[in-house]
Formats: sequence, C-alpha cells, structure tokens
Amino acid sequence: MHTLFQSPFFKDSTYSRITHHDRAPALSPDRTKPKLKTVHPGTLYIVSTPIGNLEDITLRALRILKEVSTIAAEDTRHTGKLLAHFEIHTPMTSYHDFNKEAKTPVMIKRLEDGESFALVSDAGTPTISDPGYFLIKEAI
Repeated sequence: MHTLFQSPFFKDSTYSRITHHDRAPALSPDRTKPKLKTVHPGTLYIVSTPIGNLEDITLRALRILKEVSTIAAEDTRHTGKLLAHFEIHTPMTSYHDFNKEAKTPVMIKRLEDGESFALVSDAGTPTISDPGYFLIKEAI
C-alpha cells in the first residue's frame, strides 16, 4: 500500500493529507479485463484547530471540516463548540486514547472504501501529544 504524507511543516501549516495512491484496476474473474467498478481510497486530513480564539481557524480548515464525511475528534464536546460556532453539521466520532485501538481498523477500512475523514485534536495540530499519531501511523 503506497501512501503520501505531507507534513504540516511544509507547504501549508493548516492541514496535511494522507492518501492511498490509486492501485491498478482489479481484474475480472477470467483475469483478462479490468473490472469496470473500482473504489478510490479516501483521504485523511489532519486539521489544525485554534488553541484560543475560535476565529483563528483558516478558511481551508473550515472547508475541509464541511466537506469530509466524518470528523474524528479527540474531544467531541470541544470540537462540537467549534463546529457549532461555524454552523458545520458534519458528523463526528470520538477518537481518543481509550478507543484508538478499536476505532483505527474501522476508520482505515472506511478510508479504503473511499470515505474522507478530518482528524482534529483538542487544540492545535493532531499528532504531537495526542492519539492522532496512532491513526496516522496506521494510514501510512
């Protein structure tokens, strides 16, 4: 499985993108022609959130939070305040130290099936000192 990871320290500090490269099309049962229907893997966006003032968030981060199918949040109460402030109605799922081992395989499967997620922490950029590193490691 090939992946692409762009560090938040390069190009754009708002988010990183982890994506599975397109694979060769699956072959039909007779192994001569590609199957017509292929599923494109989804994207895991690592989205930085404001540490203090909610209005310190970027427009790109807001767009991603609106467009993804699910937001994986370390603390859904904290993230819920941010989403309510900007009238974002994307479904959330909790993703924290106590459920990361159970939720990661499910989220990876959903990514492989073409869904896109935004990973957010309580404040700042996920991965430094929160459970986000576990999901990112598995996605890579």
